[in-house]
Amino acid sequence: MHLKENVNQLSLYQVTNVAVTHGDDLSEVLVEIDAYAENLYLYRDSDNIFDLLFIYLQENKIHLYSYAK
Repeated sequence: MHLKENVNQLSLYQVTNVAVTHGDDLSEVLVEIDAYAENLYLYRDSDNIFDLLFIYLQENKIHLYSYAK
């Protein structure tokens, strides 16, 4: 069964959680994913992701131009 099918089986405005909707196995996986997500640049106040993006673009513009063609 797909995740969307599990959600579609809920009634409108039904209050639930991941473990009830998708089972304990998936709940554990999502907790693990959440732990990794906290380490992403997007969620760090100390790093400006746009500065890092511009640096990457500048350093790789020749490669990126060749892919764009």
